Amino acid sequence: MDTLLALGVAVVIAFFFLHRYLRGLKKTEERARAAAEKGKLYSEGPRSQHPHIDTTFCIGCQSCTMVCPEGDVLAMLGGKAVIVNGYKCIGHSLCAEACPVGAITMVMASPSMSADMPQLTPEYETNVQNLFIVGELGGLALIKNAVNQGRECIDTIDQRLNSMGSRPAADVYDVLIVGAGPAGITASLRAIEKNLKYVTVEQDEVGGTVAKYPRQKLVMTSPVEFPMYGKFKKTELSKENLLAFWDKVLHRADFQVRAGEKVDDIKKGSDGIFTVTTSKSQYRTRAVILALGKTGTPRKLGVKGEEMPKVMYRLIEADHYINKKILVIGGGDSAVEAAMGLAHQVGNEVTLSYRQDRFSRIKERNSTRVEECVRSGKLKVLFNSTPLEFREHAVVLEVKGERMEIPNDFVWIFAGGTPPYDFLKKIGVQLGSHDLTVEASKEAREQKAAKKEKEVVKTPEAPVVEAFAEAKLGIAGEDLPKVAYRLDDAQRYEDKDILIIGGGDSAIRAALALGYSGRNRVTLTYRGDHFQRGPTHNRQLVDRLEHEKKVRILRNATVAAITNDSVLVTVAGRPAEIPNDLVFILIDSESEQLFQTPPPAATRTLVRPGSYS
Repeated sequence: MDTLLALGVAVVIAFFFLHRYLRGLKKTEERARAAAEKGKLYSEGPRSQHPHIDTTFCIGCQSCTMVCPEGDVLAMLGGKAVIVNGYKCIGHSLCAEACPVGAITMVMASPSMSADMPQLTPEYETNVQNLFIVGELGGLALIKNAVNQGRECIDTIDQRLNSMGSRPAADVYDVLIVGAGPAGITASLRAIEKNLKYVTVEQDEVGGTVAKYPRQKLVMTSPVEFPMYGKFKKTELSKENLLAFWDKVLHRADFQVRAGEKVDDIKKGSDGIFTVTTSKSQYRTRAVILALGKTGTPRKLGVKGEEMPKVMYRLIEADHYINKKILVIGGGDSAVEAAMGLAHQVGNEVTLSYRQDRFSRIKERNSTRVEECVRSGKLKVLFNSTPLEFREHAVVLEVKGERMEIPNDFVWIFAGGTPPYDFLKKIGVQLGSHDLTVEASKEAREQKAAKKEKEVVKTPEAPVVEAFAEAKLGIAGEDLPKVAYRLDDAQRYEDKDILIIGGGDSAIRAALALGYSGRNRVTLTYRGDHFQRGPTHNRQLVDRLEHEKKVRILRNATVAAITNDSVLVTVAGRPAEIPNDLVFILIDSESEQLFQTPPPAATRTLVRPGSYS
């Protein structure tokens, strides 16, 4: 009797916690759906780099949702990660790094959202060969991204120069770098490391946009690796600390920059050499890196009185203004940060005016801080408001359709800037909807195919036959029901012996996803002795696979035949038989013949897990 009572109590307790868990899961999904609907109201989608989630490989571990610093960009719906507030994404890439199965790749925005962006390849090269664009001008925010791009761009140029053999005349540079911000500085340091003949020109001062940020602005939130220094491990860094760090490294590297020199024109000759004309000189170079930034000339509102000296577009030293009545106009991070900085100075009365009914484009960190600032009474926010006139001691606003005049000493306008798109067009760089990046073009192809499928009526069998024809190996047993050519959902399979044939991104992702799901025993066979690392083979993905203990890798392996309960392969010339429940053939058509080599006529050996690595 006591045993039954104890069992009953245990069941009740288990049911209670299960009910709480399911109810919490339901509420989480409801919040995610609400966030997704809210996201649709404020944006058509991501405006620059953002995560692309392949739900086929997603195992629902929630790693991506937990690491995102911007809050609810991602959420879990139906056990899968989805983008709910894409407009908040600024390209941290932490979600892609955290995904254990490589189901997330970073892609550029859809063509409709990037009509004014330059067309770039995965190497950040424009349609003009050896003319590169890095940093924010290419569509990516964050200093971390700019640093990584500047370094990788120089590596690409160095590889090309080495493959050419002899270098050109002495008056020709290997690379000319335009801009001395995060991307330009990193590219310059990397050029020094690679012993390249380089020149860096900057129209303003070293530091680029960072040098113009307000004092103590937090500019970095994750570690990065700088050339000639190594990994910078601090997770948070202010503007002053970053500039001081750069100054130290640049001095040690004997970095030379030609400041106060604006680039007026870039022309490429028939010999492949660029002629770069600046306000002070003219240079000839094999390659050009544009690290200009995207801010450009501050955008004006065209409001009466905007030409008055009290109206400004950039705030450097907030503590220079005390006991003042201040209006800040804008709804982005720059406006919010400036308003909060001014609000914390002695005696200031700060009003923040924004034309929308809420902040929808600011970082999660700033969203929290501005709410606290408003609650404490240090800052007043006027939503649905626009300036009508700036006067000597006042500002006239329209707030929710009503005219309002408030006392004022200074005005800061943060309405963005005019990017140098005219200059890009002048030098032949193509802008618009055509995207040259591999991953983004893949996404565009998927969208185009889906649209075409709706427009054209096909028989159900046609696409299946076509897909099979592209992937078939022509080996015995390939027609068995256990053989598949695509993975529909990794979470469907549990406690299976699975063989994956292929060495590309799809095969690697499938191996990782199936290895993490349902106690499966996964073997990946690959014809080569090492996986390629490059734009089409995600480097992090390959590294993750090679360190993953849940997936056994058979290199230099070819498949000879498939049976009901095993697969016959040769591994480094040795015949083997692998126990098997399912086979996924995930290769491209060009690789078919490489998997058809029959095994040597010898006695087969049953391979046990762990025999090969």
